[in-house]
Amino acid sequence: MEVVKAYSLMLKDGIYNLNRITLSTMLMLVLSQGCVGLGRQIHGQVVKFGFGAYVFVGSPLVDMYAKMGLVSEAKQVFDEVQERSMLMFNTMITGLLSCGVVEDSKRLLHDMKERVSISWTKWNGGEVIDLFRDMGLEGMAMKQYTFGNVLTACGGLMV
Repeated sequence: MEVVKAYSLMLKDGIYNLNRITLSTMLMLVLSQGCVGLGRQIHGQVVKFGFGAYVFVGSPLVDMYAKMGLVSEAKQVFDEVQERSMLMFNTMITGLLSCGVVEDSKRLLHDMKERVSISWTKWNGGEVIDLFRDMGLEGMAMKQYTFGNVLTACGGLMV
């Protein structure tokens, strides 16, 4: 596999090649190839060399674990990242939803300090309509993307 070769070559040249950008890129490549074992190895490198606190690395880690169906690992990474940006929250919410963990994703949404309409549009079906109503009650600005998701959700409802 090309991902394994690239990572091995990078490490062969020395650990000074490890930085937020290379680790983030490697995590995205690992995800695209479905290499769980290598993803865990890279996660170990992230922790060992102190990159775990960076959102730029944490978000791809959360995404990788969630998309591979490893929800507990995704939650652990999310909990360990100290600086939780809106990107981290949205990545975790999307990951939880893709794994069918709807209630945890709702709790996480309500824990967010800053919300934008995209944070509310990750659900499907009737829940989107309820969340849309909540957005209006909270005075959130509606975007074209928001309306599109609500209409799509309405189209998927069984009457």
